[in-house]
Amino acid sequence: EFAQPDEWVRSFARIYPSQGGGIGPLTPDLLAEHLLVERLSANRAPAWLALVFGHGEARLTRAMAVLARLWPRAWPEALDSAKLDLGAQRLVHALVALWTDHGNQLISAVHQHGMTLTVPVTEAWRMLPKSEQQVIVPSLHLPAYSTPLLALTVDIRRSAVHAAANEFRRACALNDLAIGLSNLGDASSATEALECAREAVETFRKLAQSWPADYLPYLAASLNTLSNRLSKKGDADSRSEALGCAREAVDTYRKLARSQPTAYLPDLAGSLKTLSNRLAEQEDAAFVAEALGCAREAVETYRKLGQSQLAACLPEMAMSLNTLANRLSKQSDADSRAEALG
Repeated sequence: EFAQPDEWVRSFARIYPSQGGGIGPLTPDLLAEHLLVERLSANRAPAWLALVFGHGEARLTRAMAVLARLWPRAWPEALDSAKLDLGAQRLVHALVALWTDHGNQLISAVHQHGMTLTVPVTEAWRMLPKSEQQVIVPSLHLPAYSTPLLALTVDIRRSAVHAAANEFRRACALNDLAIGLSNLGDASSATEALECAREAVETFRKLAQSWPADYLPYLAASLNTLSNRLSKKGDADSRSEALGCAREAVDTYRKLARSQPTAYLPDLAGSLKTLSNRLAEQEDAAFVAEALGCAREAVETYRKLGQSQLAACLPEMAMSLNTLANRLSKQSDADSRAEALG
């Protein structure tokens, strides 16, 4: 109880702070969220959360937004599973049940709200039995790249490898896993990424020998993945092998684009950019000149696309223009340097 009204004002100003002083906005309701933290730490937290999360997708979306604010305040030290106290563990257990029917919403929540939800959602996935993960994983949709989802992406893609129903599905999952592992950035993950990429290429090559029309596009894509993984190793042998993979990918897409330009010109352009990068890494004058030619062709190929197709490829074209500018900047003549600026 407060004896004077000004004590109420001071107390609410502490609970709902404002940059200019006084009482700030009551949305989000910080007092209510403080009470939620207490409830989340109670014995009945899993049942209570199940009730909250079980009232449709709109309610779940709002609940995850609130959880994104609560987690760092309630459990600021819970950066990994080893630091989850009892209250945090109860919350994670409540999230486990959501994966079956609301997995994509959980993924979207982590992607949208950032690192605050990475630990609870990832730990909830890891608590699922492997058999359940493999049932769920075909229905999940991951963004191409998301920093808060890096570890979870690898976990899900690893499950996809185990869940693959045939060689083709396994090779696709291995290629995706190689990319995910590479994004983690550590040496152990890079080694595993290279192994996954090699196996994917070997499988697609075998399939393409029997059914080239169906599997050559997948072989070309996996060759680019393997080229990128080899390039990261940095030694001369790996750079040479990476260059060979990039050349084969370009040759394959060039052949495919002759008969189906609408389908494969964007892939050819992307592969030419990759080949340009691999050539530039060789540090040889002849290769540097060829790298410039590939970079030019990549940009020209994007410009051949129809208006609607080009609009979908604008980010990739922008990267190809940057690659061309980098190649031009390495030339010794003034005209090339001026073109690079343009």
